[in-house]
Amino acid sequence: MAAVITARLCTYVRNALDCQIDRIVCWTDNSSTLHWIRGSPSQWKPFVANRVMEIQSLLDPSVWRYCPGPQNPADVPTRGMSSNELKESRLWWEGPAWLRSSEEEWPKDRRSASLNEYVEIERTHQASINSYVIQPQEIFIDFARFSKYNKLLRTIAWIKRFIYNAQVKQDERRQNVLTGLEIQESERWLVNRIQIERFSEEILLIRQSKVLNDSKLRNLNPFLCQSTGLLRVGGRIHKAELPEEEKHPIILPSDHPAVELFVQAIHRREMHAGVEHTLSVVRQRFWLIKGRATIRKIVKRCIVCRQFYTKPVSQHMAPLPADRIVPAPPFTNVGLDFAGPLYLKNRGEKAYICLFTCAVTRAVHLELVSNMTTERLLLALRRMVARRGMCSIIWSDNAKTFKCAKKELQSCWRILESEETRTALSEKKIQWKFIVPRAPWWGGFYERLVKSVKLPLKKIFGNAMLDAEQMTTILTEIEAQINSRPLTYIGAEPNDLKALTPAQILIGKIYRRFQAKIRKLRSTLSTP
Repeated sequence: MAAVITARLCTYVRNALDCQIDRIVCWTDNSSTLHWIRGSPSQWKPFVANRVMEIQSLLDPSVWRYCPGPQNPADVPTRGMSSNELKESRLWWEGPAWLRSSEEEWPKDRRSASLNEYVEIERTHQASINSYVIQPQEIFIDFARFSKYNKLLRTIAWIKRFIYNAQVKQDERRQNVLTGLEIQESERWLVNRIQIERFSEEILLIRQSKVLNDSKLRNLNPFLCQSTGLLRVGGRIHKAELPEEEKHPIILPSDHPAVELFVQAIHRREMHAGVEHTLSVVRQRFWLIKGRATIRKIVKRCIVCRQFYTKPVSQHMAPLPADRIVPAPPFTNVGLDFAGPLYLKNRGEKAYICLFTCAVTRAVHLELVSNMTTERLLLALRRMVARRGMCSIIWSDNAKTFKCAKKELQSCWRILESEETRTALSEKKIQWKFIVPRAPWWGGFYERLVKSVKLPLKKIFGNAMLDAEQMTTILTEIEAQINSRPLTYIGAEPNDLKALTPAQILIGKIYRRFQAKIRKLRSTLSTP
């Protein structure tokens, strides 16, 4: 170590001085060290080899000379000497006397054969062995330590970026924030790791073109995708004009911690939707073994949902009325109800939700109104009719606003009932029906949707207040989310039909949520 420090110090002083240095001579009183420095680093053990390599990179081995121990000035303070004796020591202040003589009188190098017996213990011994290396199956990430799926993907992406940067030059390294492609690659790596961990035997049999006799994946007719190497569901719809992930979902186990994080992320993204809705969204990309039971268990453990969980009352249901079961276009038979009040951010103004729901397709349409007057109700009704089409029957409770609106419509019809318009409007009259007074369960088909609208508002925003535009946007997203809930049973077989949703009846395709990051509004920001 002393020789290493000497080499570093010489190099530092030489670079710091702004003058020409013709020659550097370094002295050591250890003959073994001198022998190591003048030898090849590869013949010494790692500790000595690393330091000899550094010394030789800083100084040429020829600059090192031997100095006898009694004549080494560096040993003077270590031998025990008072300050007065050190003050009078010429060896400390002037160095050995032979430094003032010619180089021929300097001490000679001790290069005798006897040095080998001192340095032989530092030589490396190389041996040739044959070994078989088995790749370990241990993973370098503990999935159980993560609480969110997004954090897990980002951690994997950062690790993969670090590995990439360690293998390329400095100017080719990635320095910016994570990209979407890196997140997708990390998710693909994660899915591949999960399948290797849980379905290693099945993957081996498929690669060997053997039959899965005793495997739990036998009914899924699995195959390995050639492009990604992932295990997917087979089936008989590979020629359908559908996205690849919908035709052949990726198979995932139900007892893996990363799969549980993924289902939790889908559940939160869909505004804490129920089991069937969450399963419907998961099936768009992945096929979970025992998916419904797994999602039911995860949703049951959701803290937010448990706060709002209530056991439904079991009662004998009466037959459905004809308006509910007779085939009709969407929003021909409509249920109407108000929900609220909601407190807006503008000086604490109140607003209400006007809910229209189709009695046949179970689709929902939401409008934000400033108050519950007849004028605002008629404006909301006009907007609904302009977007969804003319309705024939409206069901509502016995609120005074609804009764007054009925009188307004009847008066308008009397004014418009002329000979020219009688034929055109005769088929477009709205028949307004009221449920039995003080029997709200008669309007259960729209009262239940009022609860479906309120729950996402309470779970996501709590007591936070929004302005009118923000509230309108949130209500529109909740409307789309409710219209994407499945109306039919989701089967457990890969050949079963896809679940039917109100959105498919309205717009003819599956509703896909706009992937925008929503800031979490805390209830402590502003309360009414």
